[in-house]
Amino acid sequence: FVQALQLVAQAMPNLVLRDALQQCEQAIAAGRDIGPALAGPGVFPEPVIRIMEVGQATGRLDEMLERLAVDYDLQVQVVTQRLVALLEPAMILLLAGLIGCIVLAVILPYLEAGNVL
Repeated sequence: FVQALQLVAQAMPNLVLRDALQQCEQAIAAGRDIGPALAGPGVFPEPVIRIMEVGQATGRLDEMLERLAVDYDLQVQVVTQRLVALLEPAMILLLAGLIGCIVLAVILPYLEAGNVL
């Protein structure tokens, strides 16, 4: 687990998370449990810490991490679907406004020409 934390910390582009992972790695290498080591930096969400604690206590850390990954994948799908649902009407309104401007740009010169005569 310590080696996995080292690899993840090295690959992490986010400096805050990288420092938190390095702190966790040092705490776990010193003999602390996973849950308190993750809670120390104050960066990780509470459900992640609890799941890691339960996984370590039951000896099923791999299963708990798999469940966590599935849950986060589901959350990403839901957020993505909501974002797309919000963007569709906005894009329709934007395109309608753009088409309206084009139509006005074509028709207004003809109307102005009619007023001059």
